[in-house]
Amino acid sequence: MNISLDLLKSEFREFCSGYYIDQIDSWFTEAGFDKYEPRASTRRDQVDGYYSKIDWENQNDIQKFLKVIESILLYNSYNVKEEHKQTLR
Repeated sequence: MNISLDLLKSEFREFCSGYYIDQIDSWFTEAGFDKYEPRASTRRDQVDGYYSKIDWENQNDIQKFLKVIESILLYNSYNVKEEHKQTLR
């Protein structure tokens, strides 16, 4: 286990709890992940669904996950507040 990666995953799950499931889906699919189905009943569960599809030993999958975070920090496609971005930095 990578403690830094585990912490980042946990922080990102919490970050996503403040956004709609459709926004979470967009972030992941725009980074190259297949849309998680079936749709979860909570935002955290939706993130966990995406996490369950990621091979955390595979560098390409990790890069796609980092691309999710990068797109939020750089492109702000869903008007993410600057103070929320700070939790990811």
